[in-house]
Amino acid sequence: MLAQAADEAKVYVVDDDADVREALALLLRSVALRTEAYADARSLLDAWRGVPAHGCLLVDLRLPQMCGLELHRTLRTLGCRLPTIIMTGHGDVRAAVGAMKAGVFDFVEKPF
Repeated sequence: MLAQAADEAKVYVVDDDADVREALALLLRSVALRTEAYADARSLLDAWRGVPAHGCLLVDLRLPQMCGLELHRTLRTLGCRLPTIIMTGHGDVRAAVGAMKAGVFDFVEKPF
């Protein structure tokens, strides 16, 4: 059962920086994690097909049109309960506290 859950798990990477997005997707795939990568929140939402049972979201805080926290909140309204990890190159205490209060799983600073 655990192997089946791991096979179904997927990491959704959302980052507008193509180099970061592609590097993260490559790294995750190199350890056999199924990965989908998106350049912005709208692209992920347009591709969203229901609520997966396993996986996580790795989302940049600063995205065009819809920031990472807005994406997190939108997915929550759609019933998504996957853990969200917010990443940013522009972190500060206020942003980190806001993210944690919004229910994100973790807040990490770039570069990692």
